[in-house]
Amino acid sequence: MMLAYNMLVWLLFALASPFLCVCALCDFFQVRRRLFLVEPNAIDSRKSLWLHGASLGETGVIQKLLPGLRKKYPGMPIVVSSTTATANAYIEKEMVAGISHSVYLPFELPLSVRRAFDAINPSIVVIVETELWPNFIVHAKKRGARVVLVNGRLSDRSFPTYRFFRFFFRRVLASIDAIAVQNNDYYKKFLALGVPKERLSITGNIKQSMVLETTDSAQKESRKASLGIPLVNRVIIAASTRPGEEDFVLAAFAAAQKQLPQASLILAPRHLKRIHEVEKACQAAGMPFIKKSALDPAVPAASVIVLDTLGELSRLFAIADVAFVGGSLAPFGGHNLLEPLPFCVPVCFGPHCESQRESARLILENQCGAQVNTWEELTAFIVRMASGNEEREQTTRNIRTLLARTGLSLKSSLDLI
Repeated sequence: MMLAYNMLVWLLFALASPFLCVCALCDFFQVRRRLFLVEPNAIDSRKSLWLHGASLGETGVIQKLLPGLRKKYPGMPIVVSSTTATANAYIEKEMVAGISHSVYLPFELPLSVRRAFDAINPSIVVIVETELWPNFIVHAKKRGARVVLVNGRLSDRSFPTYRFFRFFFRRVLASIDAIAVQNNDYYKKFLALGVPKERLSITGNIKQSMVLETTDSAQKESRKASLGIPLVNRVIIAASTRPGEEDFVLAAFAAAQKQLPQASLILAPRHLKRIHEVEKACQAAGMPFIKKSALDPAVPAASVIVLDTLGELSRLFAIADVAFVGGSLAPFGGHNLLEPLPFCVPVCFGPHCESQRESARLILENQCGAQVNTWEELTAFIVRMASGNEEREQTTRNIRTLLARTGLSLKSSLDLI
C-alpha cells in the first residue's frame, strides 16, 4: 500500500512541479525548506527529540511540553517543526531559548522525508493532535525512533475519511508507539481505526492544562502604559478574529462604550495578512484606531488598538477585563477558547466551536464565560464582566477553581514520551 501511496505522491508532485519551481525560485511557501534543500546536512550529530505541531495552536501545546521535556531529557537537542509561516515565526521568536532548531515539516516526498531524518536524527518523534502523514510516521519507525502522538483528536469532519481508508492507515497507526487522546470520543474513533487498547490512553486536552498566571499591579500598569491605554480604562480583547467578526465586535464595543466610556478594545486578527481588512472595518464603523506597531507610549492611544505584531497576544491578556475569542461566529470551528483563563479573564465566543467543543463545554459547565450569538449579547457580556460587580467576582472565582483542577493532562502526556 505504501508503494501505491508513494506513486500517487510522486504523480501529484510531478503535476505541481512547475508551480513549485516558481515558488522555490521566488522563495514562496517555504518550498526549499520543506524539500529540505536548504537545511544543514546535520543539525546535530547527537540523537534528538523532534516535536511537530502543524500550526499556532499545536505549537502552543509544544510550548507547554518543553519545560518538562528539558528536565526529562537534559542535554538532548530539541527540534520543533511546523507547517505554517505564522507558527514557524512564533517558534523562532518565543521558543528560541528552549530548542536547538526550528524547521518546516518536510513535504510527503520520500526523498524530502529521508533528508529531514538524516539532518535531525531523532530518537523520539512527538506529533501533536492529528498530523498523520504516512511517509513521515512510517519512516520515523523505520529509523528506530519512538513515535508518540499527544493531545490526539479526530474531528467529525476527518474521521469518515480515515475510516474509509482504514486498511491503509492501519499500518501508519501501527508505527505509532503510544497515542494519548483528549477524550473518550476520540479514544473510540482510534479504536475503530484498529489501534490496540494497550497503545491508547485518555490523558485529557493539554490545551486545557492551565496554570494561574500572576501579574502584579505594577506590571499591569507598565503594560497599559506601553500601549498608551489610560490606567483607569477597562480593556476588552477580541482575539483571533476572522473575516466578518470585526464588524460584530466593533458594533458591540460601540454600544458598550455608552455604559463604559473608559474602555479600550484590542483587536487581534487571527492572520496578520488581514490587517488591512481590519483597518477598513474600523473606518467603516467610524471607530478611531491605531496599529500596535505605530503606537507612541507618550501619546494616549485611540479607543481601538489593532494588534499587528506577532507573539504578544498571550501577554496582553494580563491587562484584559473581558475576552472574546474569534473563529466562532462563522463556521471556522473556533480557536483557543481557554487562552484568557490563566489570567482570570472571563471569556465569550460564538456558536461555531466545532473544533473547540471540549473547551466550550468546560467553560460553560464551570461558568467561566458565555456563548454569544448576537452583537447585543456580546455588548451585555462586556458590560457585565467589565463592571466589577458580584457576577464578575463569582466568574473569577469559578476560573480559579477550574485552574486548580487542571494540569494532570500535561503530566500524563509527559510520562508517555
